[in-house]
Amino acid sequence: SAHASIAELFVTDLCDESGAEQECEAALQSAFKSSEGSAEAHYGAANLRFIQGRKDEAKKHLGRSFEIIKKQTAEIPHIGGNSRGEGGYEHTYNFRLRVTELCIEMGEFEAASELIDRLLEEDNR
Repeated sequence: SAHASIAELFVTDLCDESGAEQECEAALQSAFKSSEGSAEAHYGAANLRFIQGRKDEAKKHLGRSFEIIKKQTAEIPHIGGNSRGEGGYEHTYNFRLRVTELCIEMGEFEAASELIDRLLEEDNR
């Protein structure tokens, strides 16, 4: 979602700007209002909470993002794609890779391993 992308900008490229954290929070709130089931919004919240040192909240949001991605990728046939986007996936390869990286940073190795396996499987098609 656009709101989740804006939030990500405030924790990366615009992190040194005055009010960046508040802008990020506002963008995440808008993202959740648009879609509570957004993997991108949950990833953004996980990333921000992790940066803030609020690790329990970060793990909750990261787990939700992972579950949304996992459910979505389980629905994709192994041969061919569909109209949902890159390779038939709703979420881009790069987004799923960023979720994997955050899983590793946060010590969520089982989730990271599962995502990596799915990404490798996709690469091998």
